[in-house]
Amino acid sequence: MVQNCHDSAEQGGALETRRYRICGIVQGVGFRPFVHRLARTFAATGWVLNDSEGVLLELQATSDNIAQLIDELASNPPPMARINGIVEVPRENSDQRYAEFSIRKSRQLAKMDTIIPPDSNVCQDCLNEMFDPQNPRYRYAFINCTNSAGRDIQLSRQCPMTVHKQQCKPLQCARPVSMSMTISIIVVITRNPMPAPHADQNWI
Repeated sequence: MVQNCHDSAEQGGALETRRYRICGIVQGVGFRPFVHRLARTFAATGWVLNDSEGVLLELQATSDNIAQLIDELASNPPPMARINGIVEVPRENSDQRYAEFSIRKSRQLAKMDTIIPPDSNVCQDCLNEMFDPQNPRYRYAFINCTNSAGRDIQLSRQCPMTVHKQQCKPLQCARPVSMSMTISIIVVITRNPMPAPHADQNWI
């Protein structure tokens, strides 16, 4: 696999820097780690981040490598992703050279125009692990990965989707409950799912 460094990129031609806006179901589906892997494959540096309009991606590589990366992204996105559009957008005039490709912190914009992924079935990889007696996640009821959306008891209350913005809304009980019932409810709601080794987890 080609590392995402300029030494390997410069051997193939002059470096270019381009920025892209990606819209659709592109948050909460392992999109940024997927882009990071593509950047390494195509010797690109730069960054990717979530914002309230989707995903913003800046690539620095040869023209051919950028074109191949964008084509691969559009043709073979993550299983849970649905790309509605990839558009090149203006960027600030800068001669900045990136030493690596990074996943940047999400940011909130004035406009919100992105899609929260729907719930989905558990993926086959998770099922294989859950029924494998030798696997640490054997019979784990909260098993999940980025290819199995909607498996945590949390609500995404705003975009961009980040873990600290996924929270439970206060619940009103219809009748008084015992202390043991209250503790059980708290344990279920606050229990975090175990990350799956077969899918990237990113908590930025």
